[in-house]
Amino acid sequence: MAFAAGMRHSPFPSSWFRSWRGELCSKRPSEDSRPGDALGRTHRPSSTPLIGTEGGNDLRGATDRLVDCEKRMCVPRESESRSRPRVEPIRSLDAAGVGTANAMNDRGGGHVEALDLTGRVSGAREREGEPSLDGVSRQVPAVTNRRPRVVVVAMKPQIRGRIRRNVLTFLDMGAEVIIVNTRPRDDFLVGLDHPRLQVHFLDPRSLAVRYTEHLSATNGARRERRERKRDARERRTRAGEGGRPPELALLALLPGGARLITNPRAVRTARRVVRNWRRGSRWAIRQGRAARTARDQSIRRFLKRFHRINRFEEFWRLSARRVQDLAPDLVVSSDLPGLVGANRGARRARVPHLHDCHELYLESTTFGPRERALLRPIEQKYMRRADTVVIVNESIRDEYRERYGVDGVVLRNCGPRITAEQREKRVDLRGLTGLTDDDRVVLYQGGFAAGRGLELCIDAVEHFPVGAHLLLIGYGTLQEMLAARAEHLGVADRVHFLGAVPPHELPSYTMGADVGLIPYQPVSMNNRLALPNKVFEYTGAGIPFVATDIPELRRVVQGSGCGELFAAGDTRSLAAGVRSVLDPAAYPRYRTAAETFGLANTWESERRILVGAVRRLAPHANWDAQ
Repeated sequence: MAFAAGMRHSPFPSSWFRSWRGELCSKRPSEDSRPGDALGRTHRPSSTPLIGTEGGNDLRGATDRLVDCEKRMCVPRESESRSRPRVEPIRSLDAAGVGTANAMNDRGGGHVEALDLTGRVSGAREREGEPSLDGVSRQVPAVTNRRPRVVVVAMKPQIRGRIRRNVLTFLDMGAEVIIVNTRPRDDFLVGLDHPRLQVHFLDPRSLAVRYTEHLSATNGARRERRERKRDARERRTRAGEGGRPPELALLALLPGGARLITNPRAVRTARRVVRNWRRGSRWAIRQGRAARTARDQSIRRFLKRFHRINRFEEFWRLSARRVQDLAPDLVVSSDLPGLVGANRGARRARVPHLHDCHELYLESTTFGPRERALLRPIEQKYMRRADTVVIVNESIRDEYRERYGVDGVVLRNCGPRITAEQREKRVDLRGLTGLTDDDRVVLYQGGFAAGRGLELCIDAVEHFPVGAHLLLIGYGTLQEMLAARAEHLGVADRVHFLGAVPPHELPSYTMGADVGLIPYQPVSMNNRLALPNKVFEYTGAGIPFVATDIPELRRVVQGSGCGELFAAGDTRSLAAGVRSVLDPAAYPRYRTAAETFGLANTWESERRILVGAVRRLAPHANWDAQ
């Protein structure tokens, strides 16, 4: 990649780069390398000379032999496939947050075995191979009474929204679900508790992180050496072992030193020499430290540009091994971070791979042009290799079809049907915010992030109908700025913040509002083609919404009549949409349309697409096992 090409021109210290290169060469296998021993080291036929070894100095011949060696490594020997490597225990959390005994090696990449919740050891299962339509041999086991195992690969901070619904669907189908994810923040499962759910956390460390750790270790060792030298000098001084003064020691080294030591003029000259030498030494040390600091900062800036891509690469390597060792019946990936490792692991385990596109991932505002240019070919390659691709809406499906030639299946992000218990627990939002029964609640729920149009909502409050208040449920870094903006505009008494609400409790809050807001701004192609979850959350609760005029939201509003559209970035247009919906004469019509659309578009009906795709990919698995 461009990163590797740039390494030869980078300001790395040669010793550190050689050690880093040796570590990668010894620990990191090629994409399709399979066999390895208990320590994660790749087996290489000893009879095949590599470049630079004896008998392999001819570049062309050595290259051919290296390619031939790599091809042979892709086919594991029978003895290796049957051997069980050493198991090292490490912590893995089950759904209840209880540690289960697992064997992982996140950094070394060794073989993995895990004890499931029943205590049995799960490893690679022997299955009969059957070639698939794409020429890749898939494992097709006979139907047994054991539960199918689904491995979900993602890099999510929490299990919320679409991935949460996918996991619950797999559990409802009788599967054992294992989530392979990066080490997240607290409360990763957000209250999701199931005896057949496990979580395996990986710890991908980019080169930037590794170099920072290297600097910390090196600086720590350097400080310890300085402290030991200083302590030794102090001990010699206290013991009277300091010896003669340095100027006398210097004169003693010269010819006729015994005579010079007694010469006052020579002693004064030697004292000046020693003093100047000490000054020069301190100056050289300061210059060396400054140069070393500048070098380290330059390297860190260089590595930081590739931090995210390198972290993805490390996660793909670790997750591919973890997937292979978990021996799944089906592998499901979530967006690009989960795609590559899931696909590699599925191919190695010879099981089907289902990729779920939650959004037009690379077109989000978090990626720069350089990252998009490097990651787009990778996404294209591995999306084409997936057995089935499900995509969140028609616009993004059409975009992926045009970009990559991938014809995915639309699986909208509908919300679950609101239960009778949730309706009984309907939250009185007016009581929470101190409003009267005549006041109207205009609701925004979700993250307080850039590109969501939240500043537009605050600006529009002063144009809302009399008695209409804006209520924001969620969290994010913009909350203080939004509160200050409301105070500056003089509408702080009509803007209320409730904070984050657990996902299973959110419908009870949504039902207490009169109208919802979906103010997404088309700041990126991902936002412009989005179909936000809020469409189904609001209509599922039976309330209409006012949304930005973008393609997917326009399709819903024009087809169902459950809301109004406003021009992107137009504060008065947003306020006009709110007034239209809250008009007493029109509100019952909007409310009825929202309830009708919400009942017809729930996850319970939409999940049939996912269930059908899963059953087609793994028809021999014992789905719905009791």
